Amino acid sequence: MLSNPAEVTAIVTILDDDGVNKPAAASLAIGFEVKRLAFTWNAAARATSYKFMQRQDANADFVQVGTDLASTVTSKKIDIPTHLNNWAPTVPQYRVDACNDGGCTPSNVTAPVRVASALTTGYVKPFDTAANARFGTSSAVSGDGKTFAIGAPFTDAEAGSVYVYTAQTTGNAFTSHPVKIVPPSAQDMRFGFALALSEDGNTLAVGAPHDSHRQSGVGTYPARPTRPHLDQAPCSSTQGSAAPGLPCRCMSKRAMSMQAMSSALRWR
Repeated sequence: MLSNPAEVTAIVTILDDDGVNKPAAASLAIGFEVKRLAFTWNAAARATSYKFMQRQDANADFVQVGTDLASTVTSKKIDIPTHLNNWAPTVPQYRVDACNDGGCTPSNVTAPVRVASALTTGYVKPFDTAANARFGTSSAVSGDGKTFAIGAPFTDAEAGSVYVYTAQTTGNAFTSHPVKIVPPSAQDMRFGFALALSEDGNTLAVGAPHDSHRQSGVGTYPARPTRPHLDQAPCSSTQGSAAPGLPCRCMSKRAMSMQAMSSALRWR
């Protein structure tokens, strides 16, 4: 029997049926990178794993994205096609569930805002072009999406050039220092006026509609270039006859069709 019940304080801990407390809720935040959504959250107390959850409709159930994440993981990145993503103000929605043997506790729900469509859009411009270079006159993307080329046919007194960007596995979506491919001579051929890339990005065709050289066929250009080249990539023609170390070749005539203007080029 208690002598003075008023002086006794009882501490009661409510447990689940299995005797384990559920984790505390994590706080989820969203950030933006080129073609990616970047999520971070704090380490939730008592969490032994996390489930990253998503729903495409505000009235739908959340479904897990990928497998369970370890308790030491507090971030996740999702690649998105920016131009196809639904940028509605409320969906898609994301949350992260902190879990242990006692169950899971959901975090706050977050969704990308409309301005994210701009924040996840990449911007590329080489350091050595000016407005009159017309960078972006032509462009081509490989079928696997890992390589793209952009033409600037009015660089260097309309000689032209092509810039090739490749995907990276970490950091920014594409390399910030492209390979620059220059024409085989200084004439105003407008090299880069038209472009095409193969499915795997290993073959690049370049149009130079103002090339005035009379030689036709497939092979190396008839004369070596007479000016220095920046970040030049060696390559061979589709016939394999290009000399090592020479710049990529473009063989074209004004009277020929665009398909015939450009030889297929391969770089390593």
